[in-house]
Amino acid sequence: MVSDMTSAPIAEVIIGSMDCAETSSFLQLFGFAQISEVSFTKSQSKVLFGVADVSQPARRLAAPLSPRSATLCVVPIIGNSLAQSREFSQQGWAHGPRALDIYTTDLDSAVAEVAAAGFAVSSEGVLAAGPMRMRQVLIQGPSQLPVVLVETTHRRSSVCDLVEAPRFSEPHSVVWVVPEHHEELQRWVGLGWTAGNTIGFTDASIAEELSLPEVPTPITMTMLSDPLVAPIRLELMTFDNHSDLGEPGAVVKGSAAPLTGHLSTGIDSLVLEVDSLPSAVAQWAESCHIGTVVHGLDGLGWVRIETPGGVRVLLRGPVSAVGASTT
Repeated sequence: MVSDMTSAPIAEVIIGSMDCAETSSFLQLFGFAQISEVSFTKSQSKVLFGVADVSQPARRLAAPLSPRSATLCVVPIIGNSLAQSREFSQQGWAHGPRALDIYTTDLDSAVAEVAAAGFAVSSEGVLAAGPMRMRQVLIQGPSQLPVVLVETTHRRSSVCDLVEAPRFSEPHSVVWVVPEHHEELQRWVGLGWTAGNTIGFTDASIAEELSLPEVPTPITMTMLSDPLVAPIRLELMTFDNHSDLGEPGAVVKGSAAPLTGHLSTGIDSLVLEVDSLPSAVAQWAESCHIGTVVHGLDGLGWVRIETPGGVRVLLRGPVSAVGASTT
């Protein structure tokens, strides 16, 4: 059964933050600007994020030169005891979101500016295949928000293709570590997503960039997108020799939380826009964990979902004919 999809499958990325102003300022280093505030009621926030305190609004940011691209919604985590650190979190083999990837046309100057702003920058990871050469670094943002800057000779479509291109792209992709690569990939393809080539690599510089316990580490990745491969894309990542050691559900900063758990710091979930929430819920329910439908947010219905591979999703769409009770 194929899900209805929009031209940009991922409409928004939910980011949990203990200091929305600091996280927003960090994202502004890469050209993002705040476009609005989002207010949740206590009941809406409790159902979607496990957070009942809504004394602060969320902040929605976008890339100014790409108004139709995915936005970033920074949601406050209030009363969270996690330390606010700019040091790298050692995620090891943990399943869950690993990075928000952004293209840059000048990695060296970007790294210098980010380091000058006080954020930790990893060693440089390099991948080369034929004429393609890619350089990237991992940056540890506030509230455990990991951003990877990518400079490459061969890009997917982005605002960096414009004649007067900005130095940074809109969100290029979200990288998510999953335990069973083939099973998770087939699940998304069955829901209407288009899979690119599955690639495997063992480059030591990538393992060092990700601060993995073993160098080198065999890694498998597949990009998922709409048929046009428009941003933002989902990249599934699996550590081949450690797919069963990801400790699903373990308390790891930035790692996957259970469906009923609290909003995660850093990348929490992916918002997908659908034409019919009832139809989409029925399709996703065939293979995923489904939460309670929340009505009235942005005039649409929302529901939180988690795939067996741990990818967290918020479906957003019209709620007519939905039989769930209003929250």
